[in-house]
Amino acid sequence: MKILIVAVGSRGDVAPCTGLGQALRAAGHRVTVAAYEMFAGLVSRSGLEFSALPGDPRMLDAAQWQRGSTGPLGTARLLRLTAAHLRDLHAGMLATARQGADVLLLQGVSAIGGYHIAAGLGLPSMGLGLAPIYPTSAFAPSTVTARSLGRWGNRAAGQALVLLGSPLLAGPVRDLRAELGLPRLGTYQAVFG
Repeated sequence: MKILIVAVGSRGDVAPCTGLGQALRAAGHRVTVAAYEMFAGLVSRSGLEFSALPGDPRMLDAAQWQRGSTGPLGTARLLRLTAAHLRDLHAGMLATARQGADVLLLQGVSAIGGYHIAAGLGLPSMGLGLAPIYPTSAFAPSTVTARSLGRWGNRAAGQALVLLGSPLLAGPVRDLRAELGLPRLGTYQAVFG
């Protein structure tokens, strides 16, 4: 089976996927990891095939931290930058998936468009979430703060992030679904399924 692992984000998002990829390869599968070009060596040294995706996670980090920090304003800036980047990212993911993948495994931001790409190509897919994307009382979203806001505060911050992020991220997903010939979805459903 040809497995495509799409790992979008920092080294902390990509490195765990190489371990999974090695285990899948040892089980007899052909594994490609699609990630930013800066991780080509990490993936190749793991004995896995590599496919470059457009973009660079350092751009997102620099833009967020140079203009402030985490918190509401930093989070809003990060969401706007991510939304602007998604169209290019989706095009790269789609091109890579069309090269013969049998299944998509989606890590990080790749899940926003990856599930729709899999549906459009008739492929099974699964998320490889290293951190939850849905609101939880266990901890606050990492893009908002690194400390706990308490059970209610953590959940409230997560819900605010969903409310703020859904409209910004839905546009690129709607464009992708139109390109794939898939029906239009509502704002929340387009982003969070």
